[in-house]
Amino acid sequence: MLVISTARPTLGTTPPSLQEDRVFTRPKAEEEKKVVDVSIREEEIPTSGEGGESGGGGSDMPGLDDGGEARLLEAPAKCSVPSDGAPHRIPLAKFEAKAELERVCPAELTELVSLVARFPNAGSQVLLAGPVDLIRQAGFVGRSQLKFAAPGETLKLSFGSEDGLRVVRESEEKRDESRLTGRKTRKRMVTLHVSNASPDTHKIVVEERLPVSEVKEVEIALQAKECEPLPSVSKEGIARIELQLAPNGTRKAKLTWELSAAGKVAGV
Repeated sequence: MLVISTARPTLGTTPPSLQEDRVFTRPKAEEEKKVVDVSIREEEIPTSGEGGESGGGGSDMPGLDDGGEARLLEAPAKCSVPSDGAPHRIPLAKFEAKAELERVCPAELTELVSLVARFPNAGSQVLLAGPVDLIRQAGFVGRSQLKFAAPGETLKLSFGSEDGLRVVRESEEKRDESRLTGRKTRKRMVTLHVSNASPDTHKIVVEERLPVSEVKEVEIALQAKECEPLPSVSKEGIARIELQLAPNGTRKAKLTWELSAAGKVAGV
């Protein structure tokens, strides 16, 4: 019986030595009391598998290099591994799960619409992160990357772009500053032109990002009256706009949000 372990025998087992890390407090300078310095940064949303959207949730599972638990995987039947130094595939487990399909476009990054499958890990073992082969009715269509997923957790895979579906994005921004209070406002208006050149009706989900504020002096608000249709927005600031397109049809969607910052805020 073949047993495969994710442990690394060459990885040292001695914990690192601890060093003092002293933290000091000091009173704020007068200039620091008057100004709040902020910056806009890109940050990846940490999830394991599909994350909180479908019930999995939580932060990334630790890997082998940062204290993750080693896994033992047993092959269900006898097998022979050639000693030629080349990689070989050994069946370890299998399961079937019902998948939910949707056509998604992150319009800020690409105009292509991808077919995305969401499904639960219905097996009894964890799914380790790594490359996977993608197969549709016509056969092999390419390769993708799978994230770590615990049993029962929902994950997603992209099967590539759909021919005939395109999204063209236009963005406009207006800035203003109050002369009396010094309050700054920044209004972003996004227009999405979605087209379906295929002979079938399709439901398309367009994803847009909104900034998320970590300080009370900066507020971000969705301008619902100026959005068409009204999107759903996650706590991470991802707005999902759902559109139904008829064959050879086109639609236009609008998304508007506003950032408002106090006069003492610098960096926006």
